[in-house]
Amino acid sequence: MIKTNTIIQHDVTKDFPLPDGCIDVVITSPPYWGLRDYGVDGQIGLESHPQEYIDKLVGVAREIKRVLKKSGSFYLNLGDTYFGGGGSSGHTEETKNLGRKTSSYNPTAGHTLKLSRTNWMQPKQLMLIPVRVAIALQDDGWVLRNDIIWHKPNPMPSSVKDRLNNTFEHVFHFVKSRKYYYDLDAIREPHKSELHSPGNKNRVPLTHHFDEPDRVWGSSNGKNPGDIYRNKPVKTVKGMRQAPEPNEPNAFHIAGKNPGDVIVPSSWGVDKNQEYHGDGKHNPKGQSPSDLKKSIVESYKNNPKGCNPGDFWDITTQPFTSYSRDLEHFAVFPKELIVKPLKASCPSGGVVLDPFCGRGTVGRVAKELGLNYVLFDISKDYCELARLYVNGQKRKLIKNQGRLET
Repeated sequence: MIKTNTIIQHDVTKDFPLPDGCIDVVITSPPYWGLRDYGVDGQIGLESHPQEYIDKLVGVAREIKRVLKKSGSFYLNLGDTYFGGGGSSGHTEETKNLGRKTSSYNPTAGHTLKLSRTNWMQPKQLMLIPVRVAIALQDDGWVLRNDIIWHKPNPMPSSVKDRLNNTFEHVFHFVKSRKYYYDLDAIREPHKSELHSPGNKNRVPLTHHFDEPDRVWGSSNGKNPGDIYRNKPVKTVKGMRQAPEPNEPNAFHIAGKNPGDVIVPSSWGVDKNQEYHGDGKHNPKGQSPSDLKKSIVESYKNNPKGCNPGDFWDITTQPFTSYSRDLEHFAVFPKELIVKPLKASCPSGGVVLDPFCGRGTVGRVAKELGLNYVLFDISKDYCELARLYVNGQKRKLIKNQGRLET
């Protein structure tokens, strides 16, 4: 047994103070490389070389794998970095302007050897840090099940003029075993209504900002369109045939559809691990693979519990200014980003771990869902902030005076 619903000040580059196989879900967002100095000795994210950062996260993930149950899941949220960002990074004076000089990291020696430029690290380069971390974790034995795209409808405005604004981050879903707990029904979404149909003149665009419909970013030429493109309905051109809607008359060819280039074996749809992956569907004797596929697709299409939400999530970012200015956390999890993973991957009464808890949003959501939590953070102040936030206390921590004020 472990002590749950607790917040521990701990450096996660060292062994976790937890026994093997005690955690159901790990969901976390470590500091991004080179972006922010939290003023704590030993924090991750200030490494002079990105490979050192990647290696540290792989080491942390090994401890996560040790404490995670065989049926558990690990969700990792990471944002990317541009090389040579300059003054906004958290690096020291020697390394903050990484576009002019870079460090060569020796993972064996574990320290910086020399400064030299590489093709990977050059000014204006998008580093692809999240992808590199994900591949490193795959190489270390993790199984990657999803690369969820967290799209931000309200991204931070950017003054950059030679590229698109960054509007998304990655949420990687890893597991340690091919058999794992997952309840898709718990996160199904309502089927799309006619309100969103391209044929409806009064339809509501999926990108419409209900909360900020008239928001202006300050440029008379409009805002940066960002790096997420959505397909729009094709305009009708005289003489050109458009693809019909599925419910329109004569929508399908009388002789049936093109069978495509995928051959479905007779065992298609059989799921031997029903307790982990839903109800499963068994092939009725004598039924053709094409009919079987059609019946299964139709059964899921008309599932009364809703549709699979997919791996592209529109979630608005949330500021955090409820406590003292000294303890504002500038990189916070939106609660909605945590709800789906916990509902899908954590059984009733399960235990959730966040090794980089910050203000404690994972603990707060876990508590609201009736789950147990264990939170780590290297900062004593953030641990205290998390205690206040998780418990919903309307008090402010006065950092310099070391006391609580109502």
